[in-house]
Amino acid sequence: MAIHLTESGTVVAICDLDLLGKRLKCEGHDFFVDPAFYGGRKMTADMLVSVIQGAHVVNILGKAAIQECVSRHIIKSDWVKVICGIPHVQLLLSL
Repeated sequence: MAIHLTESGTVVAICDLDLLGKRLKCEGHDFFVDPAFYGGRKMTADMLVSVIQGAHVVNILGKAAIQECVSRHIIKSDWVKVICGIPHVQLLLSL
């Protein structure tokens, strides 16, 4: 997980640990799971709600991260898009 403070607000990036540093390439997609964006510190499932509460944008990448967010009612499963077989959600929260 990483928290980025920008002029437009707080961006939270969450991904499964095993995806950090990987490149996802398929069907016209070329997506690098950049440790500078998604990395930072390891997050526990209990930290999810508090970290996301203050965010303006949230990126969630990976099966485990998505499943945990769905189970905690942070996101709905029908919001999930799949990039190269990896589930992904981007939330734009009100400012």
